[in-house]
Amino acid sequence: MDADVKDVLAVEVTTAQWTDSEVLAGRLEQIDDPIGHVRADGAYDTHGVYTAAGERGAEVTISPREHAVPWTPDHPRTQALAAIAAQGLLAWKQAVG
Repeated sequence: MDADVKDVLAVEVTTAQWTDSEVLAGRLEQIDDPIGHVRADGAYDTHGVYTAAGERGAEVTISPREHAVPWTPDHPRTQALAAIAAQGLLAWKQAVG
């Protein structure tokens, strides 16, 4: 969904056997235009999602899962965890939109 104009950009119909993160790459492939930013909840906090979004050149903001650990120092997940530790989850969510 384009959060600015509230347009649906891609749809994937699945069964309960698929997780949100497993089908994100297929949804991104449906979008022809450049993707500026992928924002998602903790269900999308996987290496595959960060990779798929990164391959499209998108900035990624995903709420880390509970008990998440840092990845590489420059990774968005690591940066999110540091910001959450410094300012709290609610403040971080408000800061990143």
